[in-house]
Amino acid sequence: DAKSTAIFSAKLILEYEGQGDTPPPSDIDMALVSLAVPSRATINSEQIVAVEIINNGPADAAEGTVLVEGLSSRGETVQFSDVFSNILNGDSMSFVFNWTAPAAPTTFTWTATVISNGDTDNSNDTATAITRVRR
Repeated sequence: DAKSTAIFSAKLILEYEGQGDTPPPSDIDMALVSLAVPSRATINSEQIVAVEIINNGPADAAEGTVLVEGLSSRGETVQFSDVFSNILNGDSMSFVFNWTAPAAPTTFTWTATVISNGDTDNSNDTATAITRVRR
């Protein structure tokens, strides 16, 4: 009673559309370049909080979120956020947020963070600064 045996052979070919034979990189290094806040502010005054981020590559089309939080010595919290998309390798983007200083003297400690999926270097994603609010 002879049994037949079948042998199969398969070959998998992966192709992608792009330049060259190497797929584009997927790793991203988004960095927070600067957090600019006033070092001093007068109570009830209009102020600006500015953040700049950059895509250090190697991948293009980075997307994510910029978060800014100010925590006062009196326990008050101020929060801002904005999203970004399609920031190419080497390109930067700025964000400007308007803020009104509180009615009482205090000190704000600001923390800005850039968050992006695939970010391979989190050591450059955060910056801090201080604003002293006076009369």
